[in-house]
Amino acid sequence: MKTRILIATAAIAAAFAFTSCNKDEDTSWMKISTGETDVTGGSATVKVNGVQSQSGSVTMAAQSSETGTVTLAGIVPGYDKVEMSVQLSKSSDTEWSFKGTAGLSNPTVSATLPTTKTTETLSPLNVSVSGTVTTAGVITAEVYTLAGSNADTDLIGTWTLVRTSAVADASEAIGMDYPSAGPFFMTWEVTGAAAVETLPVVSGLASLYGSAAIAEVFNSVTFDESAQVSISYYDADLADVEGAISMEYVSVSGGNMTFSSSHGSTWTSLPLYNLCFWYNLYSGDDKIYFVPNVKAIMSFTGDDTEDSESGFDLSAITELAAYDVDVTALMTLATEILSYGFPLDYRFTSSGNLQIYLDKESLSKVLEPFFPALENLDALFSVPEESLDEDLQEFVSYARIALAMLGLEKPSDLETLWNLTTDFTVGINLEK
Repeated sequence: MKTRILIATAAIAAAFAFTSCNKDEDTSWMKISTGETDVTGGSATVKVNGVQSQSGSVTMAAQSSETGTVTLAGIVPGYDKVEMSVQLSKSSDTEWSFKGTAGLSNPTVSATLPTTKTTETLSPLNVSVSGTVTTAGVITAEVYTLAGSNADTDLIGTWTLVRTSAVADASEAIGMDYPSAGPFFMTWEVTGAAAVETLPVVSGLASLYGSAAIAEVFNSVTFDESAQVSISYYDADLADVEGAISMEYVSVSGGNMTFSSSHGSTWTSLPLYNLCFWYNLYSGDDKIYFVPNVKAIMSFTGDDTEDSESGFDLSAITELAAYDVDVTALMTLATEILSYGFPLDYRFTSSGNLQIYLDKESLSKVLEPFFPALENLDALFSVPEESLDEDLQEFVSYARIALAMLGLEKPSDLETLWNLTTDFTVGINLEK
């Protein structure tokens, strides 16, 4: 009997204790869930890598007094929407703090994974968020990005343009000096009956004058651990740059060529302002994807246009249809670049230098939409030059020289030559 009385007493006491706890439970966390809160004109203030965000929205959904979900829409470049689990902590009766991290999966890019990588977890970008939210729905957040687990850490750092190169071994054969691995390089090979004897000369000239040009305007690129990209460049009017690009700033000594600039070292460095991001699609990837943050670029340059959703007016592309350009393919390419980034190939040389380049496959996406328009130029080349206006005469004159060097008679022959090309590479050489 005593035992039954004790058990009943304990049960009653437990029930009273439970009821008492429920009465004291803090439910203020239920008031911090918000709807979609805009950065512009709303109650959200967001910084990305320390830079004030000018667009986008934030949503907080609290699941308990300790956990919640933050949704960032139009905040993280390359991702329309990011949902992150966060830890909640009460700061006062009206304010809660939150923090969380997430490894973001791959944006939809036009790339095919190797068979060995199809099961790999892709995480090109890591993101952390921290901030506060009030019961009135006011959100303040700090967002930081970090190169993801797929990133090639050997890329991280500042890479400077290679300005000194050995003279190419083939220089004597083509009758001029050009760099073997200068600031800029180009190779073009067509094999079999379609081979053009002058292509080595074309490649040499392009490597020489391309190196002189890029040495004048470009100094370095930085792949930051925050997954941002920055460059150091010569900030000058195009007309001034064109006048400075010449062999006057190229010297040859002891079998080496050195490419200087007319301005010495007057370089402008872009700040880490979320202007452009980089990522590798998977571990061991031989491509770097560059993702422009269009809205940040427009804000940074002071050209905050609203002509298009992306910030760039792409309508000009459609006007090219009048010249038989494949505007559908061009529009698709432009949209992919603005949304998901543009892939460039890269490799490390035996000396540890970095080469960033485009090959035939990548360039074909840019060139092939213009091939249908080349037949229109054929007609231009079939009339006497003296019947053209002065500007067109100059264009046709230079174009004829270029075509002759490629062994071609008319512009549309370029498509045939390109289809028969076995190797085409154009890129830059960098060193740490």
